[in-house]
Amino acid sequence: MPRPVPYDMGCVQEVRAVLLLVLSIAVLLRFSIAPNVSLTELFTYCIKIQSNSCSVTGNACCKNTTTSSLLIDVDENCMYETFTATLNGKAVKGVTIGPPSKGFGTRAVLTIPGLKLDAKALGANGATVCITLPKASACGSVDRLIPGGISNAAAWNATLLSSDLRCCPVTSLRQPPPVPCETCWVWDVIPGKKTSGTSYDFLSRNSCPLASLEPEYMTEDWKNCCEFEGYFYKLNYLDDLLAKGLATGFGKAVCNATSLRLCGNFTSMAAAQGLASERAMMGGLPFDFDNTDDTCPMGLIGSTVRLRSVQPTTGALDTRCAPVNEVIQDLCWLPSLKDDMSEGMVPFPNSTCNSAPGVTPFAMSMFYEVSYFNRTRDYCINITTTTPKPAKSTCANATILDRMSFWIIDDDWRRDMYLGAYLLTLERGSYTRMDLNASWGNLGEQVYNVHSLGLDVATVNAKKPKICIVRDPSGQLWYDTVSGIGYLWTALYDKSGKCCPVYYANRF
Repeated sequence: MPRPVPYDMGCVQEVRAVLLLVLSIAVLLRFSIAPNVSLTELFTYCIKIQSNSCSVTGNACCKNTTTSSLLIDVDENCMYETFTATLNGKAVKGVTIGPPSKGFGTRAVLTIPGLKLDAKALGANGATVCITLPKASACGSVDRLIPGGISNAAAWNATLLSSDLRCCPVTSLRQPPPVPCETCWVWDVIPGKKTSGTSYDFLSRNSCPLASLEPEYMTEDWKNCCEFEGYFYKLNYLDDLLAKGLATGFGKAVCNATSLRLCGNFTSMAAAQGLASERAMMGGLPFDFDNTDDTCPMGLIGSTVRLRSVQPTTGALDTRCAPVNEVIQDLCWLPSLKDDMSEGMVPFPNSTCNSAPGVTPFAMSMFYEVSYFNRTRDYCINITTTTPKPAKSTCANATILDRMSFWIIDDDWRRDMYLGAYLLTLERGSYTRMDLNASWGNLGEQVYNVHSLGLDVATVNAKKPKICIVRDPSGQLWYDTVSGIGYLWTALYDKSGKCCPVYYANRF
């Protein structure tokens, strides 16, 4: 087994040192470390330093020695983390972490310098050094701090180093006894004044990736975003703790439209600490609502998101078990066609038409629906109507929606992936299908056109049409959009071609 700190510094440390002229038995040293480590608050561990009465002829360590530094064995994964420390409640400067001597590669050494403690300073009550672990790190919990993990806790050591570097009594530290606790984590969405026309809804399917989840990933029968997100919050943060018996509960999430609540128990505050650290490492609150391709759910545009932990019985903020209280305003923002265009790119739409949204009576849903078949993936957009603005204009009088142009990357590979389009209309309670003409624009224009729709306002209102484009199943539309993050910009042309309001849609 590797020697504990301070490794090969040559100071007095070994237990049977008297016979070997190396003096280290605790009663033969002026100062020592109490073995019991205490967890005073989440992420903060405290170690007690005490003075001893000893008198041995020739024992320099029994003299009125001053201790200068506390050295603690920590796991090598902690090498590049930042720790803070206090001595009797006052901040200690210069806390460092570095590698041990050669041959001790599984450990690093955490050094708390500048203690300047002698027998008088220690007195009868001793001194307390508290170390705060970095929250978002590989060392954010005691089981990660101990060299080799919690199973190797017997080899967790610390030493006090005297100012003359001659004395370094070693103590095997004992991790804090488990203190069970319980908490509820609550995710909230607070709608803002500037919204996208929709709002996040945990009780729906469109606010989260569930709306477009591929069949092979439907491992559960999730009915809504509450069940889906609750499952993945548990999977991402709690499964390991639950499997190890360090947590219980955290079963089914409880939701209303704008709030998700997940409650459970931890066998110890150290386990809760591990959860908090894991969350921070994975990205915290933005990760909880983020999705593939960095796409933000459209229901969050203009909204504030919050995660807080509360006491299960009172609902008051949890400040002890697994405290978290994070708020991010405007986590998601409105997409911008201008921002999605880069220099030298063919403009979209590539025609001299009025592209302002709302200039004609025709509009479209903000979500595209995904259907998975054996040979195709079909992406459908609901066509809707709107009151045109300005009311007295040529475009406001448009009577026919004739063509839709989709802004899609048009390299040679993708041109072969899009297989056509069709129209769905509601007939006597069910949808009927009619194939449509579809074609790519000029190479580099990045436009996939669906022609000859022939939809008037009355038909749109009565038959709730959907325009569907068909793709080869080897990829997804959201990887093909020019926006890069799934937004499908679409121009809706009237029959004259002079009116082409542009809208966007995404899969959730």
